[in-house]
Amino acid sequence: MQLKGSGDELSIVLEPLGSEPGPLEAWGEPLDDVFGEGLSMDERLVVSPCEGALRDRRSKEGEYVLAGDVVAKVRGTDGELVPVHSPFAGWVMGYLVPHGSPVRRKEPVLWLRKH
Repeated sequence: MQLKGSGDELSIVLEPLGSEPGPLEAWGEPLDDVFGEGLSMDERLVVSPCEGALRDRRSKEGEYVLAGDVVAKVRGTDGELVPVHSPFAGWVMGYLVPHGSPVRRKEPVLWLRKH
């Protein structure tokens, strides 16, 4: 866009779209050839299904688990063992809660990394 004229008379001259180089094309790199980091996260957290104490840690660090696998159990406040199912597939990076420690409902207990 350019402004032309003087005094009380100004006119605006619009240039067609695409006539100016894009931000990276100005340095000689077409935008299609530039690779960058994506915004997706490869880490996932598995949360406790209920309040209680973490028991029976079935998955080990470095193990690959599938979506739906039981990775641990929580002894609920009623004394029942409730399975903790992983909603994701991935590599077990570690537990975030020590064995026997209290957990709240929806508290993260396990860290997974996709692929």
